[in-house]
Amino acid sequence: MVEFGEESKKQERGHFFYPLIILCATSILEAQYIDQECDLDLALFTHLVFYGNIVMTVYTLVSFLPRGENLILNLVFAILGICCSLYMFSLLIYGFTLFLSDNDCVNEAPVLYFFLQFYVLANGITFIIVVVVIIGVILKILIDVCRGR
Repeated sequence: MVEFGEESKKQERGHFFYPLIILCATSILEAQYIDQECDLDLALFTHLVFYGNIVMTVYTLVSFLPRGENLILNLVFAILGICCSLYMFSLLIYGFTLFLSDNDCVNEAPVLYFFLQFYVLANGITFIIVVVVIIGVILKILIDVCRGR
């Protein structure tokens, strides 16, 4: 039995657009600006984001398919989701270390550096929101347990 609520479908569709937008942006960078060079290896970062978002977009599209009550398939998708999230988090950490290092990329590779800044800012804010929500859920559970519910 497959059950999809309307709210669940809207939320899943929303998760599709961000990797697709980043995929389009990185494909433009790959085609036109990848030859810009500076002290940092921004081309490697752009490649990692590009190929990672190809995988993330395909995963998101495949996750739209109804899976039913097949526990193995649901487990595989859960593991793939965790792997994709860990990869995106590791890209955020790598991008943040690139962003904080001394470099001349603002002048030598401005387009790639702007993308790095955007990626770190957008994903950093998203990560902070997710952490705050997780902390809120944990606190709510703890409060409910303390009240004896």
